[in-house]
Amino acid sequence: MLIFESPEYFTVASTIDSNFNSDTAGDRTILNPAGVAGTGSAVYGLDKNGNRINIPGSSTTLLNTVVAWVPVNPNARYIEAGYGAIATAGRNTEPTRPIGNIDFTLIKRFQVGERLRMELSGEAYNLFNLNPAV
Repeated sequence: MLIFESPEYFTVASTIDSNFNSDTAGDRTILNPAGVAGTGSAVYGLDKNGNRINIPGSSTTLLNTVVAWVPVNPNARYIEAGYGAIATAGRNTEPTRPIGNIDFTLIKRFQVGERLRMELSGEAYNLFNLNPAV
């Protein structure tokens, strides 16, 4: 039996509560359409003089001095939305790997006399260990 399933999609989330709604889940990311697929990047803050600000947790004092968020890797497809930034990535934008399996069953039935039957079988699942790359 041959089974092929197209990939499922999942939502890429930041590790921080960028919209300050106090939930424990991270919010969505900022989508960089020109970025390398499957990559993500953290961000750091800049103050009005262009100095780098690293935010430990959500220190309100430091957050008030940030005027811009800059990605550590500008070539990433998904950029973490900094505190107060508006996330632009939609839901279900990143695909998982597709599934490609070949399952094989071999059965031999024997008649032993008039009343008895015997069956030998062997099964192999994911016979060739197919794992198509995305």
